Amino acid sequence: MRMDTRTRRGSAARRRVPEERSAALQDVSRMGANNAAREAIHVREIFTSYFFEEGAVP
Repeated sequence: MRMDTRTRRGSAARRRVPEERSAALQDVSRMGANNAAREAIHVREIFTSYFFEEGAVP
């Protein structure tokens, strides 16, 4: 990674900044089996059945 800095004269100078890898932040891979998406589909189906049956607007 490069970073611009200013010299005493005000012109831009580039210096190399070492890349750091934090142990606290790791790459994220597939997490779980998309349970949130399945839950959302289930809730959508419940709403659909309600609004097409007993909650339908005449």
